[in-house]
Amino acid sequence: MRQHIQLQSIFKKEPVSESINVIKQGIAVLEKWQDQFNKTKMDIETEVTISRWEFNIKEIFVRPKHMLIILGNFNHACVVLQEFFAILGNDLKAVAGSSDPINGITDRVKDQIRKLETFNNDVFNPDYY
Repeated sequence: MRQHIQLQSIFKKEPVSESINVIKQGIAVLEKWQDQFNKTKMDIETEVTISRWEFNIKEIFVRPKHMLIILGNFNHACVVLQEFFAILGNDLKAVAGSSDPINGITDRVKDQIRKLETFNNDVFNPDYY
């Protein structure tokens, strides 16, 4: 999943809804993994014939929880971009009469996105948070 959600490409997808779908799939996978882990742990703990297996829960869940936070941030950013581009679309250009100022604002937003794309650290690594 991690290889499918890269900061360098997530904001480039057109339409932005494609990125939102990929991000939501990533969130669903992580949540399902955590739920399944907890269910399996409970099954092991309630089974009398199986010796108890102790887990370092903090170690196991640090990365998935961090990834959920990052994916939530990505999702929020993509939703804002989607709304922003919808507001500054062809309807506004038609009403405004001139698309140059609107295109200028859109270009500045795209420049900010390009700054994110050049971030070299692994955003899913909690050490960089």
